[in-house]
Order: sequence, then structure tokens, then C-alpha cells
Amino acid sequence: MKQKMKFDETLYADVEYLDDKGNFDFKKFADAASESKKIQNKDKAQNNFIQIQQKWDQQRQAIKNQKMEIKSKPVNEVNKKQMEIIDELKKRKSKLQNLVKNSQNIDNQIKETSHKVAQIKKQPSIQKVAQQIDKLSADQAQIRLFRFDQMEKVQFQ
Repeated sequence: MKQKMKFDETLYADVEYLDDKGNFDFKKFADAASESKKIQNKDKAQNNFIQIQQKWDQQRQAIKNQKMEIKSKPVNEVNKKQMEIIDELKKRKSKLQNLVKNSQNIDNQIKETSHKVAQIKKQPSIQKVAQQIDKLSADQAQIRLFRFDQMEKVQFQ
């Protein structure tokens, strides 16, 4: 009767959470709550583990299906793809070779032109003209320097 009375005072307390005197024992209640939480967490962990395991199984099955799909493709289809890739690579290679040839041709033309210019400058009549051109360009450079000097003097006066 005393236990029943104490039970009524603690309202919703279960008999298992009462101590020897009939008072509500918080330690027992906390231990039971933590044990309940541990069980819930353990159940969650097991469920998570099962879900992860199922995902892995699905992924393994998908990989197996892909392998089977690859194996089931006819050899001709696979060979066609490979041949298309090889043809594309050959086209790219020939384009690169053409670019290399073109650049070599341009280099050769530049060398020939510079060689011709050097030969033309060596001719006696051309040498005089080239000297005059060089002299004129030197004179022009001196005139430009003189003009620049004059402008500087005017600015700083």
C-alpha cells in the first residue's frame, strides 16, 4: 500500500524506478533511459549498416550487369568503335604532320629570302644604294635626335 501511495505521488513513475523506500530513484531512471538510448542507437546503427550493405550489393550487381552487357556486345560493334577511334587519331596525326611540314616550308622560305637579301646587298651597284639608304636612315635618326633635343630644350626653358 505504501508503495502504491508513493507511486501515486510520483505520478507516472513505474515501480521499477522506485527505491527501497518507495521514492523515485533518478539514477535508476537515468540508467534505464541511457540503456534505452543505447538500444535505439544500436538499432539505428544496425539499420544503417543494413542499408549500406544493400547499397553495396546494388552497386556490385550494377557492375556485374555492366560487365555482362559489355561481354554480350558483338565483337563487330566493339571493333567498329575501335576502328572509328583509330581513324580519328590517324586524321589528327596527318593534320599535325601537315602543320609541321608547313612550318618547315615557312622556315626554309625565310632562310632563302634572307640569303637572297644578303646576296643582293653584296652586288656593287646595290651596295652603293644600300650605303646611301643606310646613310639616309642614319641622317634621319640624327635629325630626329636633334629635333627631340630641341624640343626638350624648349620644354625645360
